[in-house]
Amino acid sequence: GHDRLVDLMAAMAATEVQRRAKERVALRGIAQLLRAQHSSVDVRTHDIGVDGMCIISPVNLVHTVPFTLRFFLPLKPRVSTSFELQVRVSYSVYSRAVDGFRAGLQFATPPSPDLVAAIESLKHPH
Repeated sequence: GHDRLVDLMAAMAATEVQRRAKERVALRGIAQLLRAQHSSVDVRTHDIGVDGMCIISPVNLVHTVPFTLRFFLPLKPRVSTSFELQVRVSYSVYSRAVDGFRAGLQFATPPSPDLVAAIESLKHPH
């Protein structure tokens, strides 16, 4: 009983560390979640990495439904590029601190070279 619970919690913590192993960088802005058969939802971006991103959503997001996320990233000074990516929700938890649902998104496909370059440029501002 108790030992199994401790093992399970340790495994979950290790998975969380592994999941976060790919470095995230702060990204504060507005993005649109485009949902099939629904109107789009404006969300706030929180951070991004090559494996996914964290957003703040006004609505609780369904884990099983893939979404398209449209957001902007600066590729050059004063120039932002629009990206549209298929994403899956890995978690969605209400947080009073951010007045919304903190949602972890995983990219459904590997990011494009342009997106990887944009994320790298955020890590090393000029």
